[in-house]
Amino acid sequence: MATTFDPDTEEWLSAIKESSSDTYRSGLIQFQQYLRGLPDPAWQASAAPLKLFLDQVAEDQNLPARERKRVARTILRGYVIYLKDHDFLPKSIHGYINPIQSMAAYFEVEGITTRFINMPKAKVKTKPHPWTVTDFEKFMVLLQKPMYQSITSLYWQSGLSVSDEQRILFGGIKDEFEAEVCPICLDFTSEGRHKTGVEFRTFFGPETIELLKRYFKAEGTPEAEDLLFPVTDRAIQKYYAVRAREILGDYPGRNPMSEHTLRKKFRTNVVNAGCPESYAEYFMGHDLEGDLRKTYTNMSNDQWRAEYKKYLSALAFKVPKVKI
Repeated sequence: MATTFDPDTEEWLSAIKESSSDTYRSGLIQFQQYLRGLPDPAWQASAAPLKLFLDQVAEDQNLPARERKRVARTILRGYVIYLKDHDFLPKSIHGYINPIQSMAAYFEVEGITTRFINMPKAKVKTKPHPWTVTDFEKFMVLLQKPMYQSITSLYWQSGLSVSDEQRILFGGIKDEFEAEVCPICLDFTSEGRHKTGVEFRTFFGPETIELLKRYFKAEGTPEAEDLLFPVTDRAIQKYYAVRAREILGDYPGRNPMSEHTLRKKFRTNVVNAGCPESYAEYFMGHDLEGDLRKTYTNMSNDQWRAEYKKYLSALAFKVPKVKI
């Protein structure tokens, strides 16, 4: 169940785009948690700490300049330190400050700025790793755990985003999995992509199916209503980063072998195998121009399955051996 906030905050969240609302909500959960941990009992007792924050900032802004306590600056500076201490990356920290600024602008509260709060500078950018099948197979061996191997194989063979991978329920693939259908369809035509609402389908092949069987054997088959992979994006990032260093050694900036780079490699692999670019975009849940989106959505799962099968060989790899 999604965390609810005070009526004013919920009003603002309902007034913005749904995709932004979902992203901002997670950021505000962190900020509300931080506020309730402040030593002043007023924060701990407040049923609406986000509203209290805006009210205090507004009151401070209404004072003569010499009398202001710089409430926003003090609290946000402490919040940035809090996020750093909890190992949030600079990009995430900027993303968690954005909803606070946006909400303040909606309620016409001035004084919310990133100046003077010691925002971290973005780390050195790194180029995505130029994955080869050999690299991928070596990386899969290092992952070891069946669940992480299954997740990684899914990225490689479906081009699925992390946020959509984390929404898959076992019930969504149960019938085809138990009937040994291959490739298995991931149908997002009813709910759409998490970030954009775009309707799409994608698939995964025999290697991912084999790894799912190992995963279920090791940890039990989930119920239909259970998440297929009960793990957070943050946990996956950390797990990948450790294994990437075994291959690359130290690297500047973000992990060049992140899960997102596998999504990009999916597109490269299928397009190089002859897949039309618009089909690749559809499999990845990207938006399409004109009437293509409607045309493609009206095609059946089996029509798309037949199309995807043409490129299975470009997505194949050696499944890691089971350790005895």
